Amino acid sequence: MDFPGPTLFDGNGTGRIYIDDGASAEQRRELEAIFQGKSGGAPALFSQIVSNWLPTKQARIEIDKGDKVTARIAGIGHIESNLLRDESGRIMTTQNVGFASFFNADGLNTELAPSTAQWSDRELPHPMEHRSGARTTVNWQTD
Repeated sequence: MDFPGPTLFDGNGTGRIYIDDGASAEQRRELEAIFQGKSGGAPALFSQIVSNWLPTKQARIEIDKGDKVTARIAGIGHIESNLLRDESGRIMTTQNVGFASFFNADGLNTELAPSTAQWSDRELPHPMEHRSGARTTVNWQTD
């Protein structure tokens, strides 16, 4: 996603959904509807900040999870995220952070996980590179 800024909450973003190349056409349609906010729930908040959706792309997606999480989208980019631990080995966390409230997750415990990421899609206005991060689990069930 790309947001003209200065923050994502200013809206007018451009986004694209990447779906694993092993997904069927039906799975692709369902995932597009979910992540573009057409199925309701927390993802519907994206429709308030993303005004331009580029066509979905299918690509090879690889994800390895654990204390260190890595994700790669072939030809687009990668992210590597490492949990931050204190001297006792406990995972460092924050609570009630701003972006969590965006996903209706007030009180959500967020694990600090510094990361490095690089993404580049020629059709998005800007390549992205960052070195910050946090992790959490969000339940996006709808009734």
